[in-house]
Amino acid sequence: HVGSLFGGFAKRWLLTAGCWMLVVASMCGQNTSLEVMGSLEHEESRSTLINATVRVLQAGEPFDQVEVDRNGRYFLDLPLRGDYMLVFESEGTIAKRVQVDGTVIPEDMGLDGFRLELDMSLFDEIDGFDESILETPIGIAVFDIDSEKIEFDLRHTAEMRRKIDKELDRLDDAADDQRRNQMRYENAIEDAERAVARKRWDDAKLEYEKALKFLPGDAAATAGLAQVQGELDAIAAAEAAERQAELDAAQAIEDERLA
Repeated sequence: HVGSLFGGFAKRWLLTAGCWMLVVASMCGQNTSLEVMGSLEHEESRSTLINATVRVLQAGEPFDQVEVDRNGRYFLDLPLRGDYMLVFESEGTIAKRVQVDGTVIPEDMGLDGFRLELDMSLFDEIDGFDESILETPIGIAVFDIDSEKIEFDLRHTAEMRRKIDKELDRLDDAADDQRRNQMRYENAIEDAERAVARKRWDDAKLEYEKALKFLPGDAAATAGLAQVQGELDAIAAAEAAERQAELDAAQAIEDERLA
């Protein structure tokens, strides 16, 4: 039986969050094991991943591990009635997990074993991507008594697709916000510099403060604001001194008159 259960989660950056082909043969010739095999490729370039690893966990503990060969292929020979977590990973990419549960296979079934062919594609790490999403297996396969095959939970797969799509949308929105904020920041800095050139210190202060709202902590805007505030403080101090001098002069005149 051949099927493409997890077609691309294609959104943006020419990536997909999961794209793998699945072949399940219910029996595989006098073998009481679960054979899992397939290949790994890079999601964007479609090139073979030759520095990739497939780890097998059982109850959260390491059970087996294989490296892909020079053709990007791997092979696992596992005890038939186990519950396994397969972790597909390669340096610089986001790992994906697949759960394969054979614990419900009746004792009188699967006497010849099962073979699961699973091709996996991995995409590059993305700044800001919430990798905890993919700590949940992207696919869950359980033996189905009616069909006598290992079947995937399609509802779970659909939910994982929605979560990944939502995360990619969030990153897109954040990138759009960052681009808008960068543009607004640059406009505010330009307006601030023009105001400084004209010694319009109050206007310059407002523009630097605006720039810091768009890019909090920016060094250039912080330095500019400090400079402008220094000019405003100096003007305020000079004005205060002038007012005090006027008051002192008026008081001296009054004292002289009363004398």
